[in-house]
This record gives sequence, C-alpha cells and structure tokens, in this order.
Amino acid sequence: MNEKLILMMHWIRLGLTFPAHSLLIKDVNWYLSCISFNTVLRKNLHRISQCCTKVKNESFEIERDLLKIGNARAHAQGSKEVIECLEKNGINDFIEYLPSRFLRRTSIASPGIVIDDSAAKSICDMIVDDLKANATFIAEMNPALGKLTKCLIDAGIPKIHLYEPYLSFITYLKTLDNKYQDKIDIRQYNLYCLWNMGVNDMHSEGDKIKNTFEGVQKKQYEEEPSMHIICMLPSIRFIKQLMIFLILKNNIMLYGRPVFYIGMAPSLFKYLSATCSDGYFYYRTSSILFQTFFHYQQLGTIPRSAILPLPSKLNSLKRTKKSKDLIQADNKDVVIVRIEPKANLYTEILEETTAIPFWFFIQQTTLSRSTRVIPKLEDWIPNCGTLFIPKGIDIFTEFGHLEPMQLLEIYKNFRKLPDMERSSFYSSLELYMSKFYDYYGTHSLTVPGIE
Repeated sequence: MNEKLILMMHWIRLGLTFPAHSLLIKDVNWYLSCISFNTVLRKNLHRISQCCTKVKNESFEIERDLLKIGNARAHAQGSKEVIECLEKNGINDFIEYLPSRFLRRTSIASPGIVIDDSAAKSICDMIVDDLKANATFIAEMNPALGKLTKCLIDAGIPKIHLYEPYLSFITYLKTLDNKYQDKIDIRQYNLYCLWNMGVNDMHSEGDKIKNTFEGVQKKQYEEEPSMHIICMLPSIRFIKQLMIFLILKNNIMLYGRPVFYIGMAPSLFKYLSATCSDGYFYYRTSSILFQTFFHYQQLGTIPRSAILPLPSKLNSLKRTKKSKDLIQADNKDVVIVRIEPKANLYTEILEETTAIPFWFFIQQTTLSRSTRVIPKLEDWIPNCGTLFIPKGIDIFTEFGHLEPMQLLEIYKNFRKLPDMERSSFYSSLELYMSKFYDYYGTHSLTVPGIE
C-alpha cells in the first residue's frame, strides 16, 4: 500500500487533520478504490471520504502546478520534431498544459489525440454522413483540443458527448466558443478503462458504467446501433476487451450494439483483418474472433504526424523484414476504420449460449496455428475425426489453414457430436472460466452452455 496513504489512515484514526498538500489526486483515487476491499478502511469510510474530498479539492491547484513544471521539463528535453509538430499545428501556446506523455515519442501503443486541422477535417468527411444517418448517442474519446469536435459540429452534428480524462484538456474545452458549448457534453471519464470500471462495479456493486453512459437509450441487440464512438490509436488490448464484452454481453454491450470509428495503426488493422493466406505471423486468434463478431470497413487514412504522441523512430535493432515494414507503415499513416458488431451474431452465426464455448474453442485450437484439426478434436472426443473427413478435413489439415467461417462450421459440427456432453471439452471450459470469473466477479456471471 502507498506509504502516504497508510500515514493518512493513521492520522484519521487519531482524529488529526492530514496535510492535503502532501497527497496527489491519483493517491486519493487509489485509496478510495481500496476501501471496498479492506475491512479496516470501511470502518472509517465516512471520515476517510471527508478527508479525501478535502484533499482532492486542495490538490487540484497543486497538481496543475506540478503538471506545468513537469511539462516544462519535458518540453525542454523533448525531441525537436515533436516541438516543431506542435508549433506547426498552431498549439504552441498550449504546450505547457499538455500532459507530458504527449510531448515525447513513444513505441508503446497508447491513446492518441488529433492535433492537425486538415486531418480532423478528413476524419470528419469520412464519418459525418454515417453519423447524420444514424443520429443516436455520439461520443468522442479523448477529444483533447477539440479539433475533430469542432469539425463535426460545423458539419451539422447536433450533440457530441466528450469523454476526456485530463483536467487540463477539460479546462481548455470549456473555453471553446459559445456555438460549440451548447452542443458538447464534457464528461471526465476514460473509456479506455471500461474493463476496470466493470470489474470495480462488480466487486463494489457500484454504478460507474451506468453513470458513464447516462443518457444512452438501451436497445435490443438486433436493433439499430445504440451509440457511435470515435477514438484514436487504441491498443489491441482495447479491441480484445470489446470482444469479451460482446461474448459476455455486459459492460457497454448492455446498451445494444455500439459503432466505433477507430483511427488505428496499420499493423493492428493488418493483424485484425488477416486471412489464413497471410500466414501465421499475422493470422492469429484475435483475427478469427474479430472477423467472426464484427463488420469492419476501412474508410481512409490520415498522416501519423497528425496525432500525438508521435511514434518512436525505427532503430537498427535486429528485426525481420515484416516487422520493419509494419513499423514503417505505422510511422507513416493511421487507418480510419468503422467497426460494428454483427446484428445477426446471436440469431444466425451463434446462439447466445454458445458464445463462451466458441470463444474457448478458438483460443485452445489456435494457440499454435500449426495445430492439426483432427488430432486436436480427438483429444476431447476420441475417434471423432472420421466424421470430419467427409467435410473436407484430412489428417494434415491445420487450424491455421482455415478461414474464420470454416472454423465456425467445424465448431458447430463438433458441438453436435453425441459424446459432446461427456467430453473433456466442457470440464476444461469450466476450469478455464472458473479462473476467469474468480478475477472478473463470479456473483454476476454464469457459464452459458454448461449444465
């Protein structure tokens, strides 16, 4: 536990006032998140909450000053290209308020912000007609300086909900012209942390997800999309979380089908859209699940230099030609992709009760794409391989040779086998999901398809 927070707890128990200037907001948030899991802290919940509220209020100015100092240092040490990029895009006056992570080059996939007016206009042109045709709840993740926000409002979008986690950006957004203020709703949430929000809600019986999506009209899964969300440079982890939400039908998927307009790295798009002919380097488990669950469409590209943080330069370390080509592509462009969960996923593609078993089936059979189909299936149900030979599967067929829809068909046939209920497949699935639910929250989840 954080030493400063332990000290605060002791001060409170002694009835003393804890010095707010020695604690930052991130410490308080972490401390509050621990309260639900610690009996000792729960006994002092009321006094702790009062103290933390005071600390938060008094720490905003301190944190803002520290942010300026830290960013001034990052500005002084930042690369020349980053500073030139900021000045080129007319945000030189706002540099000292930018979080330091945006002032340095990075090799880690992380959320980005649009800083270029022409790139923002290009993105707007790609998505505005679709947004107008389906004018539901429209959200933008990490709008930062509002470059894209202003373009969308100028193009006729009536209302945009802005999910911005950084206080400095929220302060800036509140200074926009009045013609924009009436059409934006600023919310201090980080939608890249939806997984963490869901886990915290399940453990503490909270309602952070509900508050985050306040105003979203719930719809049946098969109906029109319930919301449209714009985000830049998410990691593969974020995409995987969306797939898990879809499989479990929880979190954001409780509100219906969301449509995402994502600016993603070309390597990530190549990875998600890969087919078996692209080889095992690209074609992976997430490729299969993504293509099974989602419709996707590439809308266009924008320059990578239009988004902060800028990528690291390609170094001279040992790399394969494929990895070098991907890094060069990532440093050049960002691909704008429209992603929508398939409306017929639970009516024609899968039954709702088979989504989790299918997810487990694909994970286990594609850990190595060179795994052979019939031997693997016979590990679960002995002597079942002869039933698949008439369907074009021979003893040498590998899972990596099959397209997502072919794998889906194999799963459906495998599930219908007479010995399926007594097979080791379900016992393995139960063990896997019990470990998963131990972390995610067993009290609110079940394992469909298992008796």
